[in-house]
Amino acid sequence: MIRPFGLTDVLLVRRLQRCSAILAIEHALTHPRDPLWIALTAPWPWAGFGVATYVLAAPFCSDEPAGFVQLMKRPARPEADILYLAPALPAGEARDAAVETLWHALLDHCVASAAGHGLQRLFASIPDGGPEEACLKDAGFSLYTRETVYRLAVAPAPAAAPVAGFRSQGPQDGWALQRLYTSSTPRLCPSTRSGRISSACVPGQNSARRWAGSPPSTLTGRPSKNASPNGLVRSRATVCWP
Repeated sequence: MIRPFGLTDVLLVRRLQRCSAILAIEHALTHPRDPLWIALTAPWPWAGFGVATYVLAAPFCSDEPAGFVQLMKRPARPEADILYLAPALPAGEARDAAVETLWHALLDHCVASAAGHGLQRLFASIPDGGPEEACLKDAGFSLYTRETVYRLAVAPAPAAAPVAGFRSQGPQDGWALQRLYTSSTPRLCPSTRSGRISSACVPGQNSARRWAGSPPSTLTGRPSKNASPNGLVRSRATVCWP
């Protein structure tokens, strides 16, 4: 049975957080707190700063796996990010049916809980081609974009003189920069800034897929002709494409 996190679950979450899947890498990097610490500072689901932690404990003397999932609301928006889900799925081609069943149960509970608290969208980020893809699809999540992250290994030496043609950005550049952004960005991405779909974080690998899920009782939508060529929408998913 899935229940909100309580003090009796401290040892369970402490053990499982070591093998949890990070589904919001940006939050994990900018707010490096363990899931247990986050759960202890938010004992009531969705209250305060909007964290909810749910635990699925295995029955006594059972071989079934236990797990937990942790979510956080986005400020001033009817959306939330899935921060952690434990245990993580096996990497590579290995399969664990029991863990996959646990993921399905926890994700379905997340969707139902989010809908019950007025949230319209849930977000998770996974590595491109990761084992999480099938579980997210089964839970009603839809792939809507992908992102490549580039890393600068060594900082370049400062230039002796300003590069010709470059200057500091000023207020007068706002309109031109907006036009450049609009003309060079796929239509799906600008719409994430307007509130219809919001961008998710990028996991640790260089190539990542972004996923968005909507509680089926709170939002209806349809795929558009302008949807991303990499996007796919399940028949029961209700994500609005621009």
